[in-house]
Amino acid sequence: MKALTVAVMLLLLSLPALAQTQTICQVSGNQINCTSTSPPAIPPVVQPPQPSLSPELIRALAEKRAQEFAAAESARRAAIEKFEAELSVPDVWTEVRTGGQFHVRMLKERIYLSWIPDPNVASGNYFAMECEPRDGAIACVSHRDLVRLEWNKWRTRWDRKSCHSEGSLHLTTVSLDRIQWEVDSPDNLAQDIDFKTCAAKSGAKVSHKMFTLIPREVPKP
Repeated sequence: MKALTVAVMLLLLSLPALAQTQTICQVSGNQINCTSTSPPAIPPVVQPPQPSLSPELIRALAEKRAQEFAAAESARRAAIEKFEAELSVPDVWTEVRTGGQFHVRMLKERIYLSWIPDPNVASGNYFAMECEPRDGAIACVSHRDLVRLEWNKWRTRWDRKSCHSEGSLHLTTVSLDRIQWEVDSPDNLAQDIDFKTCAAKSGAKVSHKMFTLIPREVPKP
């Protein structure tokens, strides 16, 4: 009887502890009767039906989105046009460091800056910039014409030297009360530029400069 009891215990221990099917055995005389029970099956999770979008609803949502985009773009354009008009109101902008005067206009998101020639400077000198938004900044292309008169002792006359150059820079500030940019340039353009190459002379002193324009309205007559 003891051996039979040990056999029953070994049989029970051989069953997995976490088995889904449970087996119960009873000893009656010289016989072993076992019965198995299974846990109730877990009902499957039924997902609620997802509402389907009809073609009419999709079209209505697309039209609403298009209207919202058009309204936002219209508001943006109105704000830009207002800023362009206000930025172009002053007749003259003055550079605070040099006293140079500029004409500033903005049209279709482009900014145009033109230097107003000084009557005391030789005619023919010219400087202008054309700027536009690009890559998260306001990129500009500059155009410069420099003129210098040199005395030719062999011909006993003044010779006119001219040089045209182009460059690139970025406006760091654009508002209704100031326009700023930074650039590296020779300290003395008239003397430090080689008019044969239109570049700074070797050994010329070049420094980093910030230019700041502020608006100044010319009194009306």
